[in-house]
Amino acid sequence: MLTKTTVCAMQMLTYLARHRSAVPVSRRFIAAKLGLSSSYLAKIVNTLSRAGILRSYRGIAGGVMLGRAPAQITLLNIIEACQGAITAGNCGQAGSARPVCAYHRAMAEVAQALTETLSRWTILHLATENRRTSGSLNRRTCRMANVLKACA
Repeated sequence: MLTKTTVCAMQMLTYLARHRSAVPVSRRFIAAKLGLSSSYLAKIVNTLSRAGILRSYRGIAGGVMLGRAPAQITLLNIIEACQGAITAGNCGQAGSARPVCAYHRAMAEVAQALTETLSRWTILHLATENRRTSGSLNRRTCRMANVLKACA
């Protein structure tokens, strides 16, 4: 469901929310801390900057900062920036959003529930919930394990 780009974007944003720097943080520094490719992270930074989720600064003191407060960056914002809008895949006529069969009505409900859930969860949740539960996370299978390690 989530692409590698989306997961890496969530990791980087969670790291920035936990890092709480008043100055831009170098992309290379973040890439090294999270064990990601610097060039791959640059692609993600461009995507998130275009969406207003990140602010990117050039120059010797350049780097990235959150473009909004962590509580205002929803998981839906990130997914839509990295993967596009969540759609139901209706089989209706072109331009019609009305589902025409039971399968597509079911998928429309799934898309609505997914959108509602992802709209409630924010980067602030990921940053603070992981902090409270980090002792019980499986570091090999948890997608945020590299963030927890980087912030330790």
